[in-house]
Amino acid sequence: MRKLRIATIIFLSLLLAGCLNIGKKNHNTSSGNGTRVTGRVVFADTPLTLASVVRIGDQRIQTDTGVFNTTIKSGVHDYVIETLLGTYTGTVEHQGNQNRLTLIVPAFPGWDPVDYNNILVNDTENATTRWPVGKNIKVWIEPPNSKNGIKEKHVEMAWRAFLDWQEALDSIITFQKVSSESQADITVRFVPKLRGERGMLIAGECYRSWSRNTKYLQTGKIRINVEHVYGLFIPDEIGIYRHEVGHCIGLGHSTKEHHLMYYSVGEDNNEITPVEKNLARLLYSIQPNTGYIPTHQAAMVTPLSVPTSRIIDYDPETGLVTEVIQSIPVRSSRRE
Repeated sequence: MRKLRIATIIFLSLLLAGCLNIGKKNHNTSSGNGTRVTGRVVFADTPLTLASVVRIGDQRIQTDTGVFNTTIKSGVHDYVIETLLGTYTGTVEHQGNQNRLTLIVPAFPGWDPVDYNNILVNDTENATTRWPVGKNIKVWIEPPNSKNGIKEKHVEMAWRAFLDWQEALDSIITFQKVSSESQADITVRFVPKLRGERGMLIAGECYRSWSRNTKYLQTGKIRINVEHVYGLFIPDEIGIYRHEVGHCIGLGHSTKEHHLMYYSVGEDNNEITPVEKNLARLLYSIQPNTGYIPTHQAAMVTPLSVPTSRIIDYDPETGLVTEVIQSIPVRSSRRE
C-alpha cells in the first residue's frame, strides 16, 4: 500500500511538471523522417511559380504549377531545379520547425517586368493565354495560286517561322504541317491589299481564339498582306511571319523597337531576340490565366495610332473568345 502511494505521488508530480504528454496533441510535423513542407519554385522577385522538376537529395519532384509538397529533414540540402528557362543549382537550409520552402530561379539577362505585362498578359483579358503544354498544333499554309500570286518560297518561309518558334520553346509545343485547312488549328492566308480599322494599311494580322474558362488557345488565323510579301515595305518578309506566329502562340505587342514583337516589323527587328525567347518560355512555364505583376515603373503607353488587340466575338455556348491583333508595315524612316 505504501509503495502504491509513493508511485501515485511520483506520477502526479511528473504530470504537474509537464513531463508527461497525456491528452496533448503534437503540432510539430517533424518526425524521424523529416518535416512535411509545402514548396514553391519562384521566378526571380516575382509571385510567378514555374513548372519544374526539383531534386533535393534523393527526391525527384515534378510540378506543373510550381507548388509541391514533400518531406525534408533538418539541415543543409543541395538542390537542382530543371525548368524550361534552364537548370539551376543551389543549397537550402531547413530547420525542423519550418513548413514552407521557397526555391528561386534567377531572372534571365534583360528581364523587365514591364515586358512581361506588355507582351505576355493579354490586355483584353488581363491574363495570360497560351496553348496547352505538349500540344501538337496542326498548321495549314495557303499554297500558291493565281489568286494570291505568291510563290512556294513564301510558303516555305512561313513554315520556317513556325519551326523557329518551336525551337525557341524547346519543343514544349510542336507544329505539324497539314494539307487540309479543315484539319488545322492555325491557318495562314495571303491577302491582297490587307487593311485594318479605318482603312489602315497593315502588314499582317492574327485572329486567335481561347477558352474564357481555361485561357487555353484553341485556334489561330494568320493573314499576310501580299504586298508585304513582295517587298514593297521590307526586302525580307521572314520577320512578319515570325511576328504573327508569335501572336498565335500567345504573345502581344512589345513597346521596344528592337523586339520582333514590336508593332511594326522590319529589317532591324525580324529575329526572335533572346529576351523574347525567354519571355515565351516563361509564358509556357506559368499557368494560363496569370495576371499582371507589380512594377516599379509605369508600363509604357502604346500610342493611339498603334494597332492593338480587340475582342471581335464571344460565344457564350462554347465560352470561346476571339480577338484580332494587327501589325503595320515598317515605316521608311526605320529603313534609313
